[in-house]
Amino acid sequence: MKEFFKSLADDLDLNFSQKLFPRKYTVSGKFRGHSIVINTKNREKRWTDIEFIQIYASLKNPKDVDFALIEQTAVSKAGKDTNKLDVLVDNPKFDEKYLIRCLYKKDAKKILTENIINKILTYNEFNLQIIEGKAFMELSAKLANKERIKSKINVFLDIIENIDSLM
Repeated sequence: MKEFFKSLADDLDLNFSQKLFPRKYTVSGKFRGHSIVINTKNREKRWTDIEFIQIYASLKNPKDVDFALIEQTAVSKAGKDTNKLDVLVDNPKFDEKYLIRCLYKKDAKKILTENIINKILTYNEFNLQIIEGKAFMELSAKLANKERIKSKINVFLDIIENIDSLM
């Protein structure tokens, strides 16, 4: 995993650092004009097992923005019809697979363009949250593929830039 993160840092022209206890690798710096941090996250009780890759980025216009794109689960599907913040983007495959929470429903289609939706549908996982101008995404480390992660980072930043353009 260490070599994976070093290579990712080199590819994105970012900085690599590591912490030995608990084991943690970090890639950080400016990418596409955004401050970005990519961390590993260990399983709670096993400091040696890297379970997740977390990605953080800041919006250029950090207004009070709340937006979430979450894969559907039985629990989220049960509450979907009752939440006034849930949004549909008129793509049946996407609307079935993902739950979108957005304060301003009309903006959801500007944020999630058809191109972004089609890219996300090719991924096996894609969840992100933006709260008070800070964006966060978490991926399974078991499915780590450098090209796939770079693609997800770019889509993640596309979404952030679409939100920035609305502010």
